[in-house]
Amino acid sequence: MVVFLKKLILFSTPIGNLKDVTLNFLEKANEVDVFLAEKISRTLKLLNYYKINKKILSYHESDWYKRQSKILSLIGRYEKIGFMSGAGTPNIEDPPINLVKYAIENGIEVELVPGVSSLCSAMSLSPLPHTPFLFLGFLDKKNKYIEILSSCPNYVKSIVFFESCHRIKKTLNNMKQIFPNRSILILHELTKVNQKVIFSKLKELKEDQLPEKGEYTIILYNQP
Repeated sequence: MVVFLKKLILFSTPIGNLKDVTLNFLEKANEVDVFLAEKISRTLKLLNYYKINKKILSYHESDWYKRQSKILSLIGRYEKIGFMSGAGTPNIEDPPINLVKYAIENGIEVELVPGVSSLCSAMSLSPLPHTPFLFLGFLDKKNKYIEILSSCPNYVKSIVFFESCHRIKKTLNNMKQIFPNRSILILHELTKVNQKVIFSKLKELKEDQLPEKGEYTIILYNQP
């Protein structure tokens, strides 16, 4: 017998420390019939940590148009579907946009289980005024972000973005050439035991301060 989807629950997941979940998270995770996961291995690790045994299906936003009918056929068998991003809050930089759009357009209830976000965590650690801010997500790979940064209006106090360990040195060197006197807050491996927080002028930043593993959350302040 086919059961049609009645609820989609978006789960915010830990960005480092597996203990950064809420009681609401644990309660809702036990309620869902199946999880869609951006990264199955991370979702499995988290659920195993809390002894939650659920079926997990792979879901990638880029596959939606190629595999839409198959995805809908799979999830159409269940009443409650959970979506877990790789880390952090869904639709910040791990977007199940098409899935949420489909649910809303078809009268399916969508619920969020709030939790950790590297964006919000960065804001909390900021030593300078930072709002209003411009959020760029992961920067493009063709250096088009330089134009955005250079034309950012003065009322924007900071620009927040994510960067990978493979590109962090090149990105910051590019910015250093243009904004040497600006302050920058660099957050690496947030909430993990090896978390690193660097606050510096760009011109004073040294490459050996930047670990070559993990992801970065950056606040570049819009004034010197």
